[in-house]
Amino acid sequence: MNRYILTCSCGGMKERAVKAFKIAFPDDEIPEELVGKDSIRKLVAKYPADSNFAKQLAAITKKSGRYAYFIEHDDEYNVTALYDLMTGKRIN
Repeated sequence: MNRYILTCSCGGMKERAVKAFKIAFPDDEIPEELVGKDSIRKLVAKYPADSNFAKQLAAITKKSGRYAYFIEHDDEYNVTALYDLMTGKRIN
């Protein structure tokens, strides 16, 4: 299972996302952090294009404005958790 924190490249978002993750998952290690759409697009390229995970990442790269997400997938590249770290709410 791979886990990531995805944020826009807006000032302070990376730190805000990490703090929100620590509140939501106090016992977990901080997952790999990707900042900005370009780094997320590079991650999309590493996964099968038709996978649920790649499609979800691609959708995130199309967002405008500020965002911070925690996302993880299983061995079949299905999204197993997706949280909006700005609101603290689970999306799926």
